[in-house]
Amino acid sequence: MFRGLASSLTMGALFFASNAQAAFTREPWIQDATKDSVTIAWEGATAGGTQSLTYGAGPALDQTVAGTLVSGWLYTATVTGLPASNRFSYTVTSGADESPLGSFVTAPAIAEPFRFGVTGDNRSDAAGHASVVAATIPFSPDFMLNTGDIVDGGNYTEFFDIEKDLLRNSVIFPAPGNHDAPTEYQFGFSRPEYYSFRWGNAFFLSINSDGDYSSGSAQLQWVEAQLVAAKADTTIQWIVAYHHHPVYSSGSHGDTATVIADLNPLYLANGVDIVFNGHDHNYERIERGNVIYVVAGGGGVDPRAMGAPVTGAIFSESVRHTVIVDIDGGVLTMKVYRPDGSLLDERQVVKGPVSGQPGDDPGDPNDPSDPADPSDPISSDLGGGCACAIGAETISATFGGFLPAALLLAGFVLARRLGRASP
Repeated sequence: MFRGLASSLTMGALFFASNAQAAFTREPWIQDATKDSVTIAWEGATAGGTQSLTYGAGPALDQTVAGTLVSGWLYTATVTGLPASNRFSYTVTSGADESPLGSFVTAPAIAEPFRFGVTGDNRSDAAGHASVVAATIPFSPDFMLNTGDIVDGGNYTEFFDIEKDLLRNSVIFPAPGNHDAPTEYQFGFSRPEYYSFRWGNAFFLSINSDGDYSSGSAQLQWVEAQLVAAKADTTIQWIVAYHHHPVYSSGSHGDTATVIADLNPLYLANGVDIVFNGHDHNYERIERGNVIYVVAGGGGVDPRAMGAPVTGAIFSESVRHTVIVDIDGGVLTMKVYRPDGSLLDERQVVKGPVSGQPGDDPGDPNDPSDPADPSDPISSDLGGGCACAIGAETISATFGGFLPAALLLAGFVLARRLGRASP
């Protein structure tokens, strides 16, 4: 109910804000968020002039941060020192233009409910891509994972135009695909080719499966180190890996032998719960060795026919789709939807009690290893919500409408405090 209220308010804000005549080349998107910081990026229609982010925890929007020129007309603004698990509203000024009202949420510092979405293979079909984005927006995910093939070559301007109403309010954490030109990918997202981040009681690993992950490679050594550390961290209940090429697939590309040989043994040995991939243009859920493998390659490109089911195949359909995942303490619920809103697939995994929301089982408060215990220390070794660069310490990824902001924020606060229900 309350999640639906937040979604309705967001959609209302987007509707009214659409009347704003912003002339950004790329409207603002949430580049990164941690439990105490956020980075907003945008590409102005002109260089120079006023380039700034204005934000606030209420309708006043009373804080302003100057934008930093990255290259060309691309700017970013980073805010630090924010409280964890809080929703903020914002707008961006670029020259004479002001962006529609957006919002961002800081990551939780403890185990509490959060939601993320997953899409991939958005390239080559603008209408198909737009239909998936439209199906995703009502769920108001805190962030989006993207499994790659975001564009075909370098047309990121079109990608951001289609995704602007989603990415204005949800962080994007992408993984590169074989169709993503490396230089354009770096310009579009300013991220390392592989990285990790922490969100509440979950650990996320973005891997470049179009790069070198062979035995002895820098990337494979990094992946192993990250997974070993995540497995040993008692505050982490969920480990999620995502990359473009599938481990297993009944689609036209099929299994990826090198991923099976080099990456999958690390998943099995270190308690990875779920792996999201793309590359094959369909949806499929495969379960083998206590790992859930999800092919989520229906983000826009034309779907392709399925082949014979591989071992462990549970469900598949050649269709565009969006994946919505809710994590609440020890409970993970995944639901997959077609663009028309109909439910395609669902899977729930229960590893422990839900987090300490009203009416929920908060777990054993006397158990210091219980992630639901607010007194537990949250390790920052694995990112604390930040992107991680190979061979370096954890680093942050750097690089208004007419609806009253107070009403918008009230809905978000209610949704976060009193629980979330799917629309």
